[in-house]
Amino acid sequence: MKGWIVFISALVVPFFNSAQRLAHLSKSVIQIGQSVELSYELPLVKGHELPTVAPFVGTIPCVLIDLKTQNSTQKRVDLEILGKFTSQQVAGKSPRWIGKYSITAWDTGLIQIPEFSILYADSVWKFEPVNLAVSAPPAIAGQALIETDIPFSDFPFSPIDWLRENVGWLLLGVGGIFVVLFWKFRKRKYPEKAELSLLEKTLLAIESLEKTKRWENDDVKKHYIELTYILKAYLGARYGLNLLEKTTFQTTSLLIASGLPNELVTSIQQFLEQADLVKFAKSRPQSTEIAEVNAWAKRIVIQTSEIREKDV
Repeated sequence: MKGWIVFISALVVPFFNSAQRLAHLSKSVIQIGQSVELSYELPLVKGHELPTVAPFVGTIPCVLIDLKTQNSTQKRVDLEILGKFTSQQVAGKSPRWIGKYSITAWDTGLIQIPEFSILYADSVWKFEPVNLAVSAPPAIAGQALIETDIPFSDFPFSPIDWLRENVGWLLLGVGGIFVVLFWKFRKRKYPEKAELSLLEKTLLAIESLEKTKRWENDDVKKHYIELTYILKAYLGARYGLNLLEKTTFQTTSLLIASGLPNELVTSIQQFLEQADLVKFAKSRPQSTEIAEVNAWAKRIVIQTSEIREKDV
């Protein structure tokens, strides 16, 4: 018989007590950071254990209410839970169960707290959503909106500590720059170095010989030998002749046969004869004379380079 009473009460009691289920706030309007109690009350039926509750932990997920339409929006806000959820039984003529949260809000607006469900008497009991209005505290001139007694300290900037904390990112950045630069330089096409012309090579050889100043070391003969060698090598390459082993007479004869102007051949002959005096007759020219001979050799090279092949 007792079992039937419990069974019937489990079916009937929820309908009779639906109006007595209560979800309410200790204050319906608060300011940001103020605490408020959210309570749930349910009449108890004799013979049943206390409700089974799965409370929220940390925060309660809520939504904002549109003040114009009074409809819930999709914007989510969270209410912070202060402390633990409490569950207790209140005895008396009308025993009831009370569950409480202590909560606070950090967003302004009309916040809708969602419905809350518990399991009791083999049934699921749902509490209707409740609304909480949250406003910002009025601003006072010269006073911060949020005051605190926590002292703030200025921490000096330390380059060494900063480098230690960011060395990984720095190395990654430098490595990335190196890779990009390497790739660009690798793909870069450098212009090929132009080969010197016969004229440029010959003039450069004469200038290099001048810089040795062999005559200052009593080696003027070697200077003249190398100078005539450079000139004969140039003329041979210029006109397709083998002049290195030829005498002065043979050289001038071959140049005349090649069609060089007589006045130019005469200049070359005089140059070679003066060089022969130093090489074979042991003539000892002065420094000024040596400088004139060097310039003379350069003039011959430049003059012959200006003669076109059709004139040769």
